[in-house]
This record gives sequence, C-alpha cells and structure tokens, in this order.
Amino acid sequence: MAFSLLSLFSCKGYTDLSVEEFQEKLSGGTPVQLVDVRTPDEYAAGHLERAVNLDWYADNFMERAASQLSADLPVALGRPRWATLE
Repeated sequence: MAFSLLSLFSCKGYTDLSVEEFQEKLSGGTPVQLVDVRTPDEYAAGHLERAVNLDWYADNFMERAASQLSADLPVALGRPRWATLE
C-alpha cells in the first residue's frame, strides 16, 4: 500500500510513500493535511481522525480541495485502509 505526498495547488509533483514512510511523516512533527479520497460511505465506515474526505470522483473535487486545504502545507492524498495504521 502506498500513499502520495503532494501539493494540489503548486503542482510541484508528488512522492509515493510506503506505510512506514507515511507513519514517519505523521509522527515527525511536520504538518501534513490528510485527504481521504474515498466515497463518503467508505469514509464514514472508518478513517484517520485528522483526515478530510474529498471524494476523488465528485464533480466538485478541485473546488472543495481549494476551499478546504491550505496551499502552504503538503497534502497526503490516499485511498488506503487507514484504520490498519493504529
């Protein structure tokens, strides 16, 4: 399972992260915005506490991302089984 750390706004690219690398980023003190791109039903079934739900397939995905995320912080974008990261 991999995660992507990226900037949706500056288009600086992305980095794929392993589960271990992702956990390290979360615990390393660097602010990271967590975005769960699953459907609202999948999100409701379980998600990380700090994760924001932005359905990748929704027509308004980019508009919602622009209004809910900071352009100044990295974004961890994923469709993982985050509940297994306890």
